[in-house]
Amino acid sequence: MKTHVWISTLVFLAALGGAEIAARRMLPVVPAAEDVPRNPYRFRGWPEYIRLDPAPTGTARIILISNSQAYAGEIPERRIYPDKLERALTAKHIGGYERIEVLNWSFDGVTSIELMLMAARLHNESPDLVIAAIGAADFSSFNLTRPLSQTRTDLPRLASRERIWRVLPHAFKKRHVRLEDWLTYAAWDRLALLRFRDFAWSWLDEMWSGVQTGLYSPGVNYHPWRLASVKKRGSLGSPPWLKRGAFEVTYTPEARVLLEEYLDALQAIPARRLLVIATPHQLPPTDPLYAPDQLFLKDLRELAAKRGLLFWDDSALFPPSAFFDGLHFKADFHQYYCDRLMERLPQLFEDGR
Repeated sequence: MKTHVWISTLVFLAALGGAEIAARRMLPVVPAAEDVPRNPYRFRGWPEYIRLDPAPTGTARIILISNSQAYAGEIPERRIYPDKLERALTAKHIGGYERIEVLNWSFDGVTSIELMLMAARLHNESPDLVIAAIGAADFSSFNLTRPLSQTRTDLPRLASRERIWRVLPHAFKKRHVRLEDWLTYAAWDRLALLRFRDFAWSWLDEMWSGVQTGLYSPGVNYHPWRLASVKKRGSLGSPPWLKRGAFEVTYTPEARVLLEEYLDALQAIPARRLLVIATPHQLPPTDPLYAPDQLFLKDLRELAAKRGLLFWDDSALFPPSAFFDGLHFKADFHQYYCDRLMERLPQLFEDGR
């Protein structure tokens, strides 16, 4: 009997090991940030963007940490302002550098949780400039009780890495980290079999668009495995029992602690220069979000000054015609914003931090 148990156990472990090897070979290779500065997989693959080799000789490195405004939805990479900025700065050889590299660490649906994890990731790096372009929605009071598992990205995988966990504030861990979530991400980060499910759902949705919601599958609205040659075959629609809740983006006085925590994390980055920007947007005074937004701008201005951080308030920089929805730029205005940044950024390389 014991012999059979041992043989069965060994066969099971061998099959599991074989499946893990197969999954690692089948999953797409996520490029490093140096190769593709914009995350092509939308909400997945960001931990793979943490390898920062030393910048080549004659190259200055800028890291932009921002939200959907800088990610810019489906606007092609070369038409969004971070890429335009890289080319414009390089063309002028700002600071005497041969090339300026702008790594766009931005994505849709950012929360203060992910912003903190990216800042913690940079505590052992020395880029020439870190730009944190943030808005009130990034520090919604809803994030005060949000666990790691409720973010849209897989950046919480970073929390299971020792050197990043070590620098995260105790209050952050207490507020957002549940043991079961941490263990899930620790395993998900290390075992391809666990990641295979999400990539398989994404592949299936490429073949039968909409099938994942029709089958009440996990809420994965990204496509990490691009199969452009596969013809989509329609949608099953949404199940009648699928509930859609409103996303809370209101900034309240209680959420100030999230902003303080993030600015402290930024201040600890050993970058040569740090810049905090209030993202451009348009909210008329009649909008119910106008008052919370004004409170956020007031707190951001005060807290940045208290820490000696350079702060630019770009919130009113654009006319209403620049936006689709008050936040996201129309395509032509990415060049407009690049031009506005080019009026001020070069001086940072002359003045230092």
